[in-house]
Amino acid sequence: VATVSGAMWAKAMWGAYWNWDPRETSIFFILLIYTAYLALRGSIEGDEKRARLSAIYSALAFVAVPFLMFVVPRIYDTLHPDPLINTRGKVDMDPRIRYCFTAMLVGFTFLFFWMQSLKARATRLERMRQIHV
Repeated sequence: VATVSGAMWAKAMWGAYWNWDPRETSIFFILLIYTAYLALRGSIEGDEKRARLSAIYSALAFVAVPFLMFVVPRIYDTLHPDPLINTRGKVDMDPRIRYCFTAMLVGFTFLFFWMQSLKARATRLERMRQIHV
């Protein structure tokens, strides 16, 4: 979702959905790592073997993630703005972007709590079903 919504922002800000910016390239490689993990889990027979190989792959892949997320984007110039909270400790964001950010934050927070309540209700129903069986 973050990559797709980021592509929409990129189209609006820079005129293209994808620019091969260091941050975009980093997330692309992280998504490839995650896709390979899912492919690995789906292709191995046997629970123990699948769990062991997936854990090994996860440990090796974890080494690459901090490098891709925190080092690469800071080595090269980027189209992306500075962090939201800058060195002065102030939020430096265009008011239109701040409005969208706040709206999404509130919306996804409500979505989270709604989904959490659905899960809680489903769990209660499952427990009641087990008691009556």
